[in-house]
Amino acid sequence: MPHIEIVNVDGRRKVELGDAPLTVGRSRICQCRVNDKSLSREHMEFRKRPDGYWIKDLGSRNRTFVNGLKVEGEMQLRAGDRVTAGRTLILFDPTPEQSASAKPIGSVAPPKPAGAAAPAPAAGKPPLAPGEWAPPAAGQAPGEGTAPLAALAAPAASPAPAGAASASAWKNSLLIAVVLLGSFIAALVIWMLVFGGE
Repeated sequence: MPHIEIVNVDGRRKVELGDAPLTVGRSRICQCRVNDKSLSREHMEFRKRPDGYWIKDLGSRNRTFVNGLKVEGEMQLRAGDRVTAGRTLILFDPTPEQSASAKPIGSVAPPKPAGAAAPAPAAGKPPLAPGEWAPPAAGQAPGEGTAPLAALAAPAASPAPAGAASASAWKNSLLIAVVLLGSFIAALVIWMLVFGGE
């Protein structure tokens, strides 16, 4: 079933999304209560429509962001979207969970029978050092015999929008210039009041 994964100081948990709207916030009346004081009581809502799932900010104090973009009104969600609100990260996954009988891609291969020899390295190629990568051997499916990367890697921080750092630096420089100019004008006015009458 489509779901969201909530990541915050309490850890990680999955919450299934259905046909009914799902309200997220600190309040007990929310279908999904989150322990994060930086969230509003009723912070956001996930809603299913014929064209997919949508998110709506419910007038929260600290706002809701999808992949770094502020949610204005409603915004359609896509697979892998990262919703941030306060100190909480919410990962959106519209795909249903795989059944227990299905073998996920990148799963660990079944153990080999006792006494089975490990495959010898290809002729003329030295064994790989720890951390090196090689393509799968002929006849081996990609990911077979390896642990799923998603299980090993923590969520990556969402990248800042292009130009955000330079825009922030420019705003800081402008603020400093305005403060210095204001200080100079104030000093000039005080000097004129004190020494201008002579």
